[in-house]
Amino acid sequence: MDALPRARGRMTAVLAIVVALSVSWRMGSGGAVFSDTGAQAYQFATDTLDAPANLRAIGGSSVSLTWTASADVYASGYRVLRGSSSSGPFTQVAQVTSRTTTSYADSPGEGQWWYVVSAYRQNWVSAESTPAGAVVGTAIGFLHNNPSPATGGTVSQAVLPLDLAAPTASTLYNYDTNRDTSAGLTLVRSSVGIAETDPRRMQVWRLAPIGVPMTFSGAAQVVLYSAIEGFAQGVQGSLTVAVRDVAPNGTATTVTSATLTRADWQQGNKSFVQEGILLPTFTHTFAGDHQIEIKVVVNSTAGGNMWLAFDTTAYPARVIGP
Repeated sequence: MDALPRARGRMTAVLAIVVALSVSWRMGSGGAVFSDTGAQAYQFATDTLDAPANLRAIGGSSVSLTWTASADVYASGYRVLRGSSSSGPFTQVAQVTSRTTTSYADSPGEGQWWYVVSAYRQNWVSAESTPAGAVVGTAIGFLHNNPSPATGGTVSQAVLPLDLAAPTASTLYNYDTNRDTSAGLTLVRSSVGIAETDPRRMQVWRLAPIGVPMTFSGAAQVVLYSAIEGFAQGVQGSLTVAVRDVAPNGTATTVTSATLTRADWQQGNKSFVQEGILLPTFTHTFAGDHQIEIKVVVNSTAGGNMWLAFDTTAYPARVIGP
C-alpha cells in the first residue's frame, strides 16, 4: 500500500475560517470547536489528536502489533506504518478502525522491521508512536525449566535448558519453590545489570554445544512473558537481555544486549505481559564446543521485583532469529 500524504502540523487540527457563512461545528467532547454567532464574533479552538502509546511488536512467522488506544474518543482509527530502520522512512501498510481496535498482524517477509502507529480522523493525523521493532524468522530456541515439561514445582536452578522443542505443558508451575509460592520464576532487582552473578537476581538458559562452529549474522528478538511481582499496577518494569558465548570452562562473553523499560509495565493487565525485546544486529561465530546463552536481569530502575513465565503452551518464551 502506498504511503498516504503526511500533512505538516499533523499534531494539531487546523480549521479554515470561511467568511460570511454561518457555521456551527463541534467534534466530540473536548474536540475542536468553531462557530459563527452571526456578528463577526468567532470562537476558535484547536486540539491535539493524541497518538496511541505502548506499541509492542512481537516477531515470528509474522509480526503481531498491539498498542494502547488514543485518549481522544473522536479518533476514527489508526494508520500502521512499516520501515526497515527505527528512524524510517515509514510507509503505511494498513488503516484500521475503530478507535478501540488496538492490534494488527503484518506479514512483511523475513528480516528485521520497524513500526509506528498514528491515530487519525479524516485527514487529521496524530504524531507517531514510539517505534517498535520485530524480527520475522524462526524460533531458534525455547526457554525451558528442568525437567521439561514440568509436572510440579521445582527449586530454582542457575542454568536452564534452551532448545528447539516447543513447550507442551499446559500448567505454569512454581519454578523456585525455595524462594516463594508463586507460579513462574521470581527475579530480584539488580544494581549491576548484565554483570550480575547472584542467582536470585539473574537467570540464564543455554543451548547445548552443536559440535561445529556456527556463525550468527543478523538481528534477534527474545520474547518474554513477565510481570511486576504480585501483578502490581502502575509500576515501572525494566529488563535487560543478553546473548552470551560460553566457553567449556564456563567463561561467558556478552555478544549483544538490549534493555526494555516501561513506566507502567502491566498496563492494567493482571497476568503476564508478552514483550519482544529486540537485540541489535550482530555477527558472531560460536565455536563448536561453546554454548549460546540467554541471560535475563531485572534492573534496579524497576519499581519492584519481577516474575517470569515460560515453558508452557500459554507462555512459550523463545528466541527468534533470521
